[in-house]
Amino acid sequence: MPQGWHIQQDPCALTADERAFWALLAQGYTNDAIAQRFISHGRDHKTPHQLDRKGIERWAYQLYQKLGLAKGDNPEHQPRVLAAVLYWARQLPPPPVP
Repeated sequence: MPQGWHIQQDPCALTADERAFWALLAQGYTNDAIAQRFISHGRDHKTPHQLDRKGIERWAYQLYQKLGLAKGDNPEHQPRVLAAVLYWARQLPPPPVP
């Protein structure tokens, strides 16, 4: 992780849907592909936002905020990449991915 960055919240405290979203993001899925996987598996009623492009972007931003990875003052770092690295570095137990 870049110097000065720290996790804001214990990743294990994320909801199941947040962890599933994080897992898909870490596997390299696009926002559109993540939305389609949630919709096709009937999980869209549980998500905090509509599953359109903007809704997924908001959900990603909230995940970055919870993990302490929002860009903030450092535009040189990509929070999506940092979230993926953090996911694999933590070796979290796999959530039920849609």
